Amino acid sequence: MSIKTIRRIASDILNIGENKIKIKPDETTKVKEALTRDDVRSLIKDGIVYKTKKQGVSRAGAKERQKQRKKGRQKGAGKRKGRIKKLPKKQWILRCRIQREILTYLTNSKLIESGDRKNIYYKIKGGFFKNKRSLITYINDNKLSKNTLILEEIITEMKKKRKKIIKTPKQTKEQKKSKKITETKPKVVEKNKK
Repeated sequence: MSIKTIRRIASDILNIGENKIKIKPDETTKVKEALTRDDVRSLIKDGIVYKTKKQGVSRAGAKERQKQRKKGRQKGAGKRKGRIKKLPKKQWILRCRIQREILTYLTNSKLIESGDRKNIYYKIKGGFFKNKRSLITYINDNKLSKNTLILEEIITEMKKKRKKIIKTPKQTKEQKKSKKITETKPKVVEKNKK
């Protein structure tokens, strides 16, 4: 049998296209001796006639990209997909409140002038400062305060002032009820007498 027909029969047996079937070049004489389908099957079993391996997707490009990303490349805005996470709203509110509290403390203690206060206030609103420390370093670097500020000292002083403002103790439900009873006066209903 010719090699062409053997290839056709092998492709039918292996259920693959004819182009994907290979024959070992050293043993072409043995292949030509085959006459039946069973002979072709035995050639396949021996490994003389075989199918080519399925080609997969190469990882070379991906490995190259990983190398580049390790260096910090290919991470720009054009490569990003999906929504970028921002600061959660509650965290943002907390951060602003803390920074504004420090600002008000500094203005009340007259360490910062009102003009500078307004400028810093808007910077807080714009998210210019990451935290309390960055706020105070900015004030110190730009010489906006009359004397150098230290974060730890400011916070301890603020806490002391907070403790001075004593909150009234909460009343229990029973106390509230008893107060309501004493406050309410019995209504006098006057009926028209005829």
